[in-house]
Amino acid sequence: MASKKLFISHASNDKPLISEFINLLDTGCRINRDEIFCTSLPDMGVEPGKNFIQYIKNNIEDASMIILMISPNFYNSIFCLGEIGATWVLEIPLFPIIVPDMTFDDVKGLLTVTHMGMLYDQLYLDKLKDEISKLHNITDPKTPTWTAERDLF
Repeated sequence: MASKKLFISHASNDKPLISEFINLLDTGCRINRDEIFCTSLPDMGVEPGKNFIQYIKNNIEDASMIILMISPNFYNSIFCLGEIGATWVLEIPLFPIIVPDMTFDDVKGLLTVTHMGMLYDQLYLDKLKDEISKLHNITDPKTPTWTAERDLF
């Protein structure tokens, strides 16, 4: 098990989509939910009584990869924009995903020069599975399970 976590950078208004996405990672990619940091889900985010900003900062610094879930809500979140900057400064592996209701033309700022893909692009999601498997030493990611879960998602 990896000591570092995947950090899902997203807008809290996108919680239903993010919850489904984490189910995909958990079931299809076989990454343990304990290895994912996501502020929208109570068992994966900021612990009670902790300083929200400091806790996010610590988890970004210790991330194996930052997955950006880019949506209209993402660009309206000061935290998401800060997380982009932190990723850039700390040179953390980045995997940006554009969610439905957005296009490549809607991408702004630092991300305009970043290679990215769409959430519904099966090959792009397959690359995500490969990267997670490599970073988290998942030696048997069960491709048929991944494919079935990815297609369901």
